[in-house]
Amino acid sequence: MRWAARSAAARTLADFSEAAGHDARWLGLTRHILLEDRLDRVFSLGRYYVPEGADAATGMDVVVAELTQEDIASMPVIPPGTVKRANIQGSPGWTTGKHHFLIQSFQPGEVDEIRWERKSETKQEVARQPNPDAPALLEIPPAMRPVPIINVALDAPVLVLAHSLNPINGSSELYLGLPSITLEHDGSWHWRHALHDQRPSGPGAQIPTPNHPASPNDVPDAPVRLRDQKPGRESLEEERA
Repeated sequence: MRWAARSAAARTLADFSEAAGHDARWLGLTRHILLEDRLDRVFSLGRYYVPEGADAATGMDVVVAELTQEDIASMPVIPPGTVKRANIQGSPGWTTGKHHFLIQSFQPGEVDEIRWERKSETKQEVARQPNPDAPALLEIPPAMRPVPIINVALDAPVLVLAHSLNPINGSSELYLGLPSITLEHDGSWHWRHALHDQRPSGPGAQIPTPNHPASPNDVPDAPVRLRDQKPGRESLEEERA
């Protein structure tokens, strides 16, 4: 997650230009799209799909396309199939084991001011999930519990990966947590954990060595036999003279 967010933020900043007409909307949308793309890259999903059990280096030339050398050097190597796509009502999502998460952008410094009631119906439903770590004040019979709209097999809450980017100083924030839409406490989360405090430290993308020779000098010269040169026009004129 840290690698994907850092790569998406760096590319967004590199392309951002107020002179070209880019604004905060462009910044947020572009970063959101690139974060989804980078998560699919590192998890071997979407257009970077690799079958489970395949070598992690399979298709790596496509995975590293348009990435910086820093991105390539710090990219984690995750076996294909470890994480799967699990979109919820069209909202991009991922799942691994019991863990499910969606992505959400926010204004820099305002992670605790996210208004979930103003987000999509899916994000609102996710934010209404109870906190499994907190004791229930009132036990609700299963028959009376609301049926969630979340269409993935859940045995744990859906988490949210929240991201932001400040175009002025280039700083970015990344949090993983359980959102809350209740009025029982201040803030927008039951709990959240900062991920931006550490840099990604993956072993780097494993790019396979090409089978073809690296240089034309490695190819042996083809045998060449010189043909007898026929007299040209100038030679014939000289003989006639």
